[in-house]
Amino acid sequence: ALDAGGAGGDGGQQQLCELRGRSGGPGGGEQRGGALVAPPALPGWALAPLDGDAVLRPLLRAAVLAARAQGKDTTATALLEDGRAHGIVLGGYRCGAALIAGLQGARSQGEGQQVLAVGDLGVAGAPPWLRQEPAPAPALAAALATRIVADLRA
Repeated sequence: ALDAGGAGGDGGQQQLCELRGRSGGPGGGEQRGGALVAPPALPGWALAPLDGDAVLRPLLRAAVLAARAQGKDTTATALLEDGRAHGIVLGGYRCGAALIAGLQGARSQGEGQQVLAVGDLGVAGAPPWLRQEPAPAPALAAALATRIVADLRA
């Protein structure tokens, strides 16, 4: 958990820098699909969190394309039903039936999480996860870090 760093005042900024350096992500603490598994009472921030269906949708779409490339005729619905019953490989990972069933329809339960939209941070342009080519987003990272530090100091 991040804290304001006590009397020194800039401990929150230091923790954010360390966290960002370890995670490689824009702010470190915000994993879009990870909001689904954050402990409900854990305080923090969720940047544009996804629900379970939004996590599954692109993975199923990729699995359909892969199956069709192998000459198999299938649909996302058929793969999802099979995944709920027997598990499925998505994105190169074996996902058990319980995981697929748990993701389908899942919503974040993190009452302690403050949900932020990219627009809340005043950064122009598409978020990095919507860009054609993934690239660092230093303006988004800086805006998110600034927001978190301001919240910690409040």
